[in-house]
Formats: sequence, C-alpha cells, structure tokens
Amino acid sequence: MSGARSARLMKQISAELTRTLAAEGYLPSEALDDIPNEQPGRRYPAWRRLWFTAPQIEVPGLTSALLVRLRWDDGLSLAADVQMVSDTVAAVLREVSPGALTSVAEEMADRWQSSYLESVSFGYFYSRFDPSSQKIWIASESDIAPAVDRFMMMLRSWVYGWISERNSIDKLLDLGRQPSTMGVEQNNPDPTRLRGVVVLALHDGRAVDAAELMDWYLRRARFTTWDTIERAKAFDAAMCERFLDFAHARGHTDIRS
Repeated sequence: MSGARSARLMKQISAELTRTLAAEGYLPSEALDDIPNEQPGRRYPAWRRLWFTAPQIEVPGLTSALLVRLRWDDGLSLAADVQMVSDTVAAVLREVSPGALTSVAEEMADRWQSSYLESVSFGYFYSRFDPSSQKIWIASESDIAPAVDRFMMMLRSWVYGWISERNSIDKLLDLGRQPSTMGVEQNNPDPTRLRGVVVLALHDGRAVDAAELMDWYLRRARFTTWDTIERAKAFDAAMCERFLDFAHARGHTDIRS
C-alpha cells in the first residue's frame, strides 16, 4: 500500500470512529499524556493516536478515556486502551511532594499523567497474557465498517463491563485493595489506583472509608516495586494535611485546619 493510500485509510477510519463514538458520548480529546496527538502523524506517518473522553462513570470527578492507536506495519492495525482518569485526583496530587507518590511518578516528573488511575487494553479481554497480539486489521476501505463494528462490540460488552466494575465509590474502595488489571505484580495493590481512590473517596465525603483503606495499606507493609512504606506514609500525611476529616478519621487530632 502506498504512503498516500495508507494515510487516506487512517483518515477514513479515524473519521468513522469519531462519528460512531460520538453517539456513545465519547468526544475527541487532547492527549492525556506527554505525547501530543498530532506528533505521531507528522513525525511518524506510519502511526497515529486518537484520544476520546466521556463522563461514563457515576463517580463525581471520574471519567473514562479511550486511547486509540492506528499503526501501519505490513497492514493497518487498530488497537485501544480504556483509562480511568480524574481531574479531581490530578488537582490534589499535583500539590503533594514527589516523595508521596510512586517512584514511577517521581521519575517521570512533568511527563507523569497525574489524572491517571488505571487502564486496560481492549486486547486484554482476548488474552491477558498477550493483549497486544489482538489487533483489528484494516486492509482496504471495505474493512472500515467491519473494523468499527468489532471495535464497538468490544467497547459495548467487555470494556463497558470493566467500567461498570468501577462506577461507584464502594466498588472503587474494594478495588483499591486489589492488584491492577494489567499489573505484573499480582500480590500487591496498585499504588496509583489506591491513591486515586483515596482522593475520590475524600471528595465524596467518605473520609472514614478512605482512612480505613489507607490504614489497611500501611499495615500490610508490602508494596509493589514502585512504592514503599515511606512513600505511602508521606501520602497519608499529605492527605491528613489537606483533608481535616481524613486526619480525624486517621486519629491525627493534632492536625489543624
């Protein structure tokens, strides 16, 4: 396939996905990470990324985002991730010291997506051990409609099911104690998601529940390789400083507003 034709095919599938996703409430978004949307298409014509967001979650301050990746490699492939993101969480975490976050967040510094809680690849629902192997292939214009249909089938069934498991504070509090869906360390809770859940619970007036989750996490004293007891305690202290009701629930009555 010529470069012009592959570019035209990318443009066509992008337009059709944008139109179809709009009917589901997902609208185009700026990039939520450090790579501008337009950069891959200009510097690397063989691939393109599309972001979409929609307030699909019944938790105030929590949003679902889709990252769609188009790539030309002996054919045009389509793959996607769904992410849980929150401007509410980002606003709080941007004000805490790097030492209260995970080591990954500290190392990435300004490139860290502070709104991010968790993600899962669409391909995970086919094969959790090799999700990248499950791509939707588009060889010609006639493949666009079937490709979009397959994408939407995955979104409306498996992806929406995954989202529904995160559509309440109670569900998030339970998930805070579990490993990440895509995590490689299946013996410890996801420290990024846990911090986000604590913040969302606090903004929902659930200080006692947030404090119980934090207390449970600290008492475990077992963490992924990108978290430590020192970092967890620093986050706990930062939340006590920011939220007086959390400080009281944690028993830190010496904290003053």
